[in-house]
Amino acid sequence: MSKGVNPNAKPFVPSFAMAPPAQQQPPAPAPYQPPQPPAQPVTGSFAPAAPYYPQHQQHHHHHHGGYYQQSAPYSPPSYYPANPARPMYPGLSSNSQPPQYQNHQAPPQAAPRASYDQILKSRGTPGSKVLTPDTESFASTPPPPPAPEAKSAPIALLFLGPRGSGKSTQAKLAADAMNLLFVSAGDLIREKKHPFLELRRIVQENFGTNSAGRYRGVSLDRFIVNGESDVYYLQWALGSVFDVPRVFLLMLDWEVALARADARGEENRIKSTQRRMMEYRAHFDACENIYAKVGVLDRIDCESFSQDAVHSLIMSRLDAHAKAGKLHIAPSALPPACLDKDLSTIRLISDFERYSTIKSDVHHAIGSTNYELAPVSAMSGVIDQSAIDDPRIRRPLSAYFVTLKADGQRLIVVKHTSGIIGFPQKFTGAYDLSTLFAAVQWPPKPTSENEGFASRMGDMSPIEWIMDCEVMRMPNKTHPTILAFDFIYFYGSRAVGERFAVRLKRLQEYFSQLTYSVAQAPKIFELKEYVPAGKLRTLLPDYTKAPFTVDGVVFQADSNYRYGADKTMCKWKPQRQCTVDFRLYGCREPETKGGDWIFEAKAQEVRVEGDKTVNEEVTVPNVLITIPHKAVVDEQLSDGAIVECAKLSAPKTAPAAVAGAAGSNNKNAASKTPTVETWVYYKNRPDKLVPNRMDIVQKVSTMHHITYEQLLSVCDSFKA
Repeated sequence: MSKGVNPNAKPFVPSFAMAPPAQQQPPAPAPYQPPQPPAQPVTGSFAPAAPYYPQHQQHHHHHHGGYYQQSAPYSPPSYYPANPARPMYPGLSSNSQPPQYQNHQAPPQAAPRASYDQILKSRGTPGSKVLTPDTESFASTPPPPPAPEAKSAPIALLFLGPRGSGKSTQAKLAADAMNLLFVSAGDLIREKKHPFLELRRIVQENFGTNSAGRYRGVSLDRFIVNGESDVYYLQWALGSVFDVPRVFLLMLDWEVALARADARGEENRIKSTQRRMMEYRAHFDACENIYAKVGVLDRIDCESFSQDAVHSLIMSRLDAHAKAGKLHIAPSALPPACLDKDLSTIRLISDFERYSTIKSDVHHAIGSTNYELAPVSAMSGVIDQSAIDDPRIRRPLSAYFVTLKADGQRLIVVKHTSGIIGFPQKFTGAYDLSTLFAAVQWPPKPTSENEGFASRMGDMSPIEWIMDCEVMRMPNKTHPTILAFDFIYFYGSRAVGERFAVRLKRLQEYFSQLTYSVAQAPKIFELKEYVPAGKLRTLLPDYTKAPFTVDGVVFQADSNYRYGADKTMCKWKPQRQCTVDFRLYGCREPETKGGDWIFEAKAQEVRVEGDKTVNEEVTVPNVLITIPHKAVVDEQLSDGAIVECAKLSAPKTAPAAVAGAAGSNNKNAASKTPTVETWVYYKNRPDKLVPNRMDIVQKVSTMHHITYEQLLSVCDSFKA
């Protein structure tokens, strides 16, 4: 126990929490006193004073994870981090070189791991304070009881933090002390219930018009699992009864959290560690990007203190907020949940029930039974010199189609009876695009031999089509452009049952009839241009003169659509744009103030166990990621985030201490004079579900690049 904390002291309970139940006569109110500011200010914005936004990149906001589907069979939840993707380097165009640091070398020794509160403290911005019992002299001498807050609306408390931090314990203690109804999202999941839907039912039952008024509010554990969208889904579940919850983020060193969770005998450690990391990242993003900005967040250091001391601190903070009149913040104070900061008209569908219904319709239309996975394909092949030299790869490429890969955000666009709906790649939140498409005049329903497919199968789908798209801003345009490059479902036809050439022809016919009701309306919905691989030069003769910011060239096989990794889809990228998506882990503080932060890297490892394919995230041996201090601060990067990185140089010999940092969790880590690869931060990737696979990491690390002119020469040979 730290100095100044009496371990035998009775936990302090604020007077407003000890008021008698609603059916009893409350005590007379105290004389009016002007509200005083809380003793420890904990609010504030983490947005940089002058944020930098490279003109060639897009800022993707609110990409969300999800695990509550209304009509889906229960399966373990998916946990995905989410955070605005704001690329790091200003002025980096598609033709410029990636960030390079001439004097950047592998660190001489492994720095100690840094905790989240160290990252917060490094910012030095208002609202970044992490509270401990040492910072509040409340336990031995509780402050005088304040008068009950004038507003009698029920209060909602939300406890977040890594598993093992004591969220459930503190939520229960607060519920007991304040006569609140305790609801745990974890308990609801174990009962195979949808947490948001069940919480809404609980709120209506206990706080509705005909409720008995037994409780003064709710004390919630977890609920924010997938990212920032959960903030709005939670608010939907709380309905009009509650204001924005008062949030307590319990801070705990990651290694301590792992040890505590292991001591409780949780499930498979590798799998549960990955989920815990993703969930805490979601907590961190929701807290710092939303709750801190509306002034409802308290960060509590719970590592070195007893649960009674932490509970007393929480009660003290609630008392201070009650004095200041800050227990109730209206939901209207929450920032709009937009797809992108520049796309304010594209709003999240915050009605979780509606979102779940539309998502269920999508999976039903395509015949998917796994509601946890996004029904999209992913390129897994790369075009380099070794691929060109291999006749088994080169020969089939001659029959491929090619198109330009836009440097935008992937978006699944659905024409639904309720409107035009957009799903980000994570497929865990839905956005209403109807306003964006208001001027579009849709073509008549195509006449096709497949037209009657839906009715023959007895499928009365409310969906006309589902298209695989990218959304981006074209140069010198103020509106977004959505580029369709394939369909997943089209008037009863499923893409998994049609070859690409057939799909492309149907899309070309459809888009040729698409018009706009207003002559001057911007063309916001277009079909990407495809040509045979042998005609790549006609599509883009000069890579530096692309019509939009490109991220390489896509080679599309004339095959059926495949969900998940598609080995028949390949991509060429110039050397400066060859990057890998890693998950950050093992955060280490800079050795000098303002220096680079160092992280270990995690990638997916796929292996077969019996008749099952197992995907796990493992530490990449002898790889370190260096991230500038400014990026860590501005992007709020920490363990669990997925970032896109470029390889700095060839492997270098480094001291064994560095190998311990880069491969401490991998059996292949060298012990004496290992080679360590240093990768540098390129941009944040909250739109990614998982990091790249280990084989992709190895390919990018060892690939022999070819230039665009060399690629053109190869494609020209296909015409012969």
